[in-house]
Order: sequence, then structure tokens, then C-alpha cells
Amino acid sequence: MLLTSLDRRVLDTLRSKELRRPSPGPRIAVVANCQSFGIAYAMKLLNIDATVHRFPILFKSWASGKMLARALRLYDYVFFQPFGPGYVRGGAWEPIVAELKNPILLPTLVFTGFHPDQVYVTDRVKNIQLAEGPLGPYNSALAFFAYRAGLPIEAALRLFNREVFDTVGYFDMWNDAVAALVEEGLNFSLDFREDILRWTRRGCFMYSPIHPKPLVFFDYARQLMQKTGIPMRPVNFDQYAVDDLARGAVYPVYPEIADHYGIQGSYVFKAGKHSFELGLGEFWDLRGFVTELYRVYAKYRPEQLSNDRVEAWLADREVSSYLRDLAEPRAATGANERVIFPGSIRLATSASAS
Repeated sequence: MLLTSLDRRVLDTLRSKELRRPSPGPRIAVVANCQSFGIAYAMKLLNIDATVHRFPILFKSWASGKMLARALRLYDYVFFQPFGPGYVRGGAWEPIVAELKNPILLPTLVFTGFHPDQVYVTDRVKNIQLAEGPLGPYNSALAFFAYRAGLPIEAALRLFNREVFDTVGYFDMWNDAVAALVEEGLNFSLDFREDILRWTRRGCFMYSPIHPKPLVFFDYARQLMQKTGIPMRPVNFDQYAVDDLARGAVYPVYPEIADHYGIQGSYVFKAGKHSFELGLGEFWDLRGFVTELYRVYAKYRPEQLSNDRVEAWLADREVSSYLRDLAEPRAATGANERVIFPGSIRLATSASAS
């Protein structure tokens, strides 16, 4: 079995002599998912005397929970993002945290306001998220609805317009997305209310609902260090920012939604690529992205794939018929035309990226 980055970090820590000697600065461990680099890097920048190591929880690892706990006990501060079973041998996060002294639990930062159409699709047979699309697990609710409804690609593309977005509630998700992020922060004694205002003034601050941009991690790390009393120095973060998650998948802010918030949008979808040594990554326009999604879905029986939001649309006869009608060629409108929707058909969409 190939060693993961978590395995290598655990082994390096257990072999380290430096971590067993007196240190001029605090020794910090960050145990987290794809957000681990951004948090750890910001902490190091805020205290350059600190030893900061990240323990990325991304893939099934060889290391056991016991090994991870033994490694983490060598640090003065352990910032820990809860995770489920399947990443380390021996179970999920709870037994590991139980062996640590004063671990600081972290929320996963999720914000769906810029990407209301991005959802996850589940393989009902294997009971796992589908992760083989052009952007990995990132799917489009409208494209998946069109596929499940038996519509061709051309019809699916007609659903990507301002009128449809208005109908399904995509312009109404912002307040719920903000409330969900603020509430999640408060659950961990963190207050993101002022931070969100500052992030919003900079434009779109997320690459996808679960991939924040560097400015978000800087404020996140600052709050965590302030909360635990770790010394910090003033620094211009923009001067040193490393955009690690830009190498991953980037889900665009659709132009109609971007226009609603007064920012730049596009239909350029970027695949995850963690090394640009021999290439520049893969990109799709809307047609290419939807075509790739259809190709992936075709590998499964239609009833094998599921998403709660799309299932609700399909189950509602009025909603389903209405969206099907909009996907027909006759439902397409000119640039200066606008469809007037009956109020009864307007849908409420959850702020969660479900």
C-alpha cells in the first residue's frame, strides 16, 4: 500500500528528535481535510517562530488512530477537524481526541452562496458519494435533474438561465448560507460575522462550497490562535498568500448569479490538478461539463444515483413538469424577453451543499 501524506507526516513526527527538545516557539499540529494547508500556512505566517505541521485527512491511510494520537501528543496545540471512519485504521476521530490533552476542535468551512447549483450525487448501491465526474464529486443539480428526467444534453443546457435560477431559489440562498456558516462557527466558539463582511468586499471568496480562498484561511487561523492565546505578529497576508486550493477543482460562479451579486462570473469549470509540472489542467465550458456528467451518469442505472434536492424536484409533478417545459426549445427566451413564473411554483432551496 502506498503511503499517504498523512502516513508520511505521522512517521516523520514519531521519528523527530526536534519535537522532543525545547522549542523557541509553540509546536502546532493541524489535523484537517483539504483545508489543512490553508489553516497551517496562515498559522505559520502569523507566528514564524512556531513549528506548524499539517496532518491531512484526505485518503484511506496505513496509519492507525493509535499512531496518530501518539504523534499528536508531541505538540503543544492540536487543532482537530472531526472526521468519519475509513481514513485511519481503527475508526473515526473520537478515540483519537480522547487520548489528547486539550485538543481544539475545528469546523469545516462551508459556504454555498456562490455555488447554489453544486451538489453531491450518491451511489445508492455502494452508499458512497459519486466521485468520478469531471470535477470529482462536484455535480450540477440542474444537469442531474435533466439526466434523471430523460432529457437530452441540449435540453439540460436550456435550464442554465436566470429564469430557472430564480424559479429554483438560487438567488435566495445567500442569507441562509451566511447564517449556516455563522452558526457553524459559533458551535466552535468562533465568530465569522465581521470576517464574512470583509471577505465579501473582496468578491467571491470560495472556489467551491468547501474550498475557501486564502484570505478566508488567514482570518480563520487568526481567530483560532487568538482563542488559544498563541502569540501573533501583524503581517500583510496578501504579500505571502499561497493559493493551494486553486490547484484543485474550481466550480464557477454562474454569470447570472455573479451579476446578481455584482461580481465577475463564468461557465468555466476547472478539474482538480495538484501538479502543473507537465500541464496546465483541464477545463470545460458549460456544454463540455454537462456532456461529461452525462457520460459518467450513463455508467449507472438511473435509479442507482440519487440527490435529495433532485429527488424532491422529480417527485413534485408540478415542479418536474415545469422544469421539463422550460427545457423544451419553445421555452427558450430571447435576450430581451423574460418569463413570468407563477408564485406557486417557486422553490425553496436549502443552503447546504446537498
